[in-house]
Amino acid sequence: MSEELQQKLRTQLWAVANNLRGNMSANEFMYFSLGFIFYKYLSEKIEKYADQALENDEITFKQLWESQEEDAVELQEEVKKQCLENYCCPIKHK
Repeated sequence: MSEELQQKLRTQLWAVANNLRGNMSANEFMYFSLGFIFYKYLSEKIEKYADQALENDEITFKQLWESQEEDAVELQEEVKKQCLENYCCPIKHK
């Protein structure tokens, strides 16, 4: 990517960020944005973990949550439990 194109992209991104933050200070907006980025990172990691856990059930995390079947609720609860116990909190408390 050329230097001129990079500068143009930077300028456009700053303009979008300034427009999005409105009256919020740049520091406040930075923490607000970093929170969303972190949330997205965690969401993707948990979805990937859940997809691996659901391989034997031949369904993906996304398909499971979109399912309208009655037995899907039970599997959803089990996936939540497994993610919280094994992925989010890998250290067992005694």
